Amino acid sequence: MHILKEPADVALWSATLRRETLTVGFVPTMGALHQGHLALVAAALRQCDHVIASIFVNPLKFNNKEDLTKYPRQPEKDAALLQEVGCHAVFLPSAERLFADFHPRQYDLGELDAHWEGASRPGHFQGS
Repeated sequence: MHILKEPADVALWSATLRRETLTVGFVPTMGALHQGHLALVAAALRQCDHVIASIFVNPLKFNNKEDLTKYPRQPEKDAALLQEVGCHAVFLPSAERLFADFHPRQYDLGELDAHWEGASRPGHFQGS
Protein backbone atom coordinates (compact mmCIF):
# COMPACT_ATOMS: atom_id res chain seq x y z
CA MET A 1 0.00 0.00 0.00
CA HIS A 2 1.25 3.46 -0.90
CA ILE A 3 1.68 5.95 1.94
CA LEU A 4 1.39 9.48 0.53
CA LYS A 5 1.95 12.61 2.60
CA GLU A 6 2.12 15.42 0.06
CA PRO A 7 -0.89 16.68 -1.92
CA ALA A 8 1.25 16.71 -5.07
CA ASP A 9 2.10 13.03 -4.56
CA VAL A 10 -1.61 12.15 -4.38
CA ALA A 11 -2.28 14.13 -7.55
CA LEU A 12 0.56 12.35 -9.37
CA TRP A 13 -0.52 8.89 -8.12
CA SER A 14 -4.11 9.50 -9.20
CA ALA A 15 -3.18 11.06 -12.55
CA THR A 16 -0.90 8.12 -13.39
CA LEU A 17 -3.74 5.66 -12.81
CA ARG A 18 -6.31 7.73 -14.68
CA ARG A 19 -3.97 7.99 -17.69
CA GLU A 20 -4.22 4.21 -17.80
CA THR A 21 -8.04 4.67 -17.81
CA LEU A 22 -8.32 3.24 -14.29
CA THR A 23 -10.85 4.64 -11.86
CA VAL A 24 -9.85 5.96 -8.44
CA GLY A 25 -12.15 5.99 -5.41
CA PHE A 26 -11.55 8.28 -2.45
CA VAL A 27 -12.67 7.69 1.15
CA PRO A 28 -11.98 10.73 3.36
CA THR A 29 -11.66 10.05 7.10
CA MET A 30 -10.32 11.66 10.24
CA GLY A 31 -8.83 8.37 11.37
CA ALA A 32 -9.78 6.29 14.40
CA LEU A 33 -11.21 3.91 11.85
CA HIS A 34 -14.08 1.56 12.59
CA GLN A 35 -16.11 -0.95 10.60
CA GLY A 36 -18.19 1.83 9.00
CA HIS A 37 -15.07 3.36 7.45
CA LEU A 38 -13.87 -0.04 6.29
CA ALA A 39 -17.27 -0.75 4.74
CA LEU A 40 -16.93 2.47 2.73
CA VAL A 41 -13.51 1.35 1.51
CA ALA A 42 -14.96 -2.06 0.58
CA ALA A 43 -17.78 -0.38 -1.36
CA ALA A 44 -15.27 1.83 -3.18
CA LEU A 45 -13.18 -1.23 -4.03
CA ARG A 46 -16.23 -2.85 -5.65
CA GLN A 47 -16.82 0.24 -7.78
CA CYS A 48 -13.30 1.45 -8.59
CA ASP A 49 -10.03 0.01 -9.82
CA HIS A 50 -8.00 1.68 -7.05
CA VAL A 51 -8.95 3.24 -3.73
CA ILE A 52 -7.22 5.83 -1.59
CA ALA A 53 -8.32 6.80 1.91
CA SER A 54 -7.24 9.90 3.73
CA ILE A 55 -6.51 10.14 7.42
CA PHE A 56 -6.61 13.80 8.35
CA VAL A 57 -7.82 15.28 11.62
CA ASN A 58 -9.09 18.54 10.21
CA PRO A 59 -8.56 21.38 12.68
CA LEU A 60 -11.29 23.38 10.92
CA LYS A 61 -13.86 20.86 12.16
CA PHE A 62 -13.19 21.76 15.80
CA ASN A 63 -14.24 25.10 17.24
CA ASN A 64 -13.15 23.79 20.66
CA LYS A 65 -9.37 23.36 20.58
CA GLU A 66 -9.56 20.95 23.54
CA ASP A 67 -11.69 18.59 21.41
CA LEU A 68 -9.02 18.77 18.69
CA THR A 69 -6.23 17.79 21.07
CA LYS A 70 -8.31 14.92 22.49
CA TYR A 71 -9.28 13.45 19.12
CA PRO A 72 -7.78 9.95 18.83
CA ARG A 73 -4.85 9.60 16.47
CA GLN A 74 -3.63 6.15 15.51
CA PRO A 75 -2.28 6.42 11.95
CA GLU A 76 -0.22 3.23 12.03
CA LYS A 77 -3.18 1.14 13.25
CA ASP A 78 -5.50 2.84 10.75
CA ALA A 79 -3.07 2.22 7.87
CA ALA A 80 -2.84 -1.45 8.85
CA LEU A 81 -6.65 -1.75 8.85
CA LEU A 82 -6.83 -0.10 5.42
CA GLN A 83 -4.19 -2.45 4.07
CA GLU A 84 -6.07 -5.47 5.44
CA VAL A 85 -9.21 -4.56 3.48
CA GLY A 86 -7.26 -3.98 0.26
CA CYS A 87 -6.99 -0.19 0.13
CA HIS A 88 -4.30 0.77 -2.38
CA ALA A 89 -3.08 4.02 -0.82
CA VAL A 90 -3.45 6.22 2.23
CA PHE A 91 -3.05 9.99 2.28
CA LEU A 92 -1.60 11.28 5.56
CA PRO A 93 -1.17 15.03 5.08
CA SER A 94 -0.02 17.54 7.66
CA ALA A 95 -2.26 20.52 8.35
CA GLU A 96 0.65 22.85 7.59
CA ARG A 97 1.11 21.46 4.08
CA LEU A 98 -2.58 21.03 3.31
CA PHE A 99 -3.45 24.58 4.39
CA ALA A 100 -0.32 26.29 3.05
CA ASP A 101 -2.34 28.60 0.78
CA PHE A 102 -5.61 28.56 2.74
CA HIS A 103 -7.56 31.79 3.15
CA PRO A 104 -10.71 31.44 5.29
CA ARG A 105 -14.02 32.69 3.92
CA GLN A 106 -17.37 33.44 5.47
CA TYR A 107 -20.42 31.88 3.83
CA ASP A 108 -24.06 32.94 4.01
CA LEU A 109 -25.62 29.83 5.50
CA GLY A 110 -29.09 31.24 5.95
CA GLU A 111 -30.47 29.51 9.03
CA LEU A 112 -28.39 26.32 8.67
CA ASP A 113 -26.00 27.30 11.42
CA ALA A 114 -28.92 27.56 13.87
CA HIS A 115 -29.75 23.85 13.48
CA TRP A 116 -28.03 20.54 14.34
CA GLU A 117 -24.49 21.13 15.60
CA GLY A 118 -24.64 24.76 14.56
CA ALA A 119 -26.78 25.75 17.52
CA SER A 120 -24.30 24.43 20.09
CA ARG A 121 -21.05 24.76 18.12
CA PRO A 122 -20.65 28.32 16.79
CA GLY A 123 -18.57 28.38 13.62
CA HIS A 124 -18.98 24.62 12.96
CA PHE A 125 -20.52 25.00 9.51
CA GLN A 126 -18.16 27.83 8.59
CA GLY A 127 -15.17 25.59 9.27
CA SER A 128 -13.75 28.02 11.79
